[in-house]
Amino acid sequence: MIKVEDLIYNLNLEVLYNGSVNPREIGKFLVETKYNTFIDRISRCNSELIEVIIERAVYMYKQGQFNDATKMNYLQTLSPNIKMFK
Repeated sequence: MIKVEDLIYNLNLEVLYNGSVNPREIGKFLVETKYNTFIDRISRCNSELIEVIIERAVYMYKQGQFNDATKMNYLQTLSPNIKMFK
């Protein structure tokens, strides 16, 4: 049986998240991570992963699953020309 971890390794996708945020746990990361850790880990992400995190945050916000104003404000600073959470 092939596991997701095997695919990540074989496709060399570790470099995408470089240990900063596991792509399979973005929802959990958004909701459960303390603010200072949140900022630190996002600062280590590459731009592609940041886009994925923002898209997931917006989706979760619209579903009523993500409502941390401080984290949303920080994410908004990463793409200041787009009104994400409205």
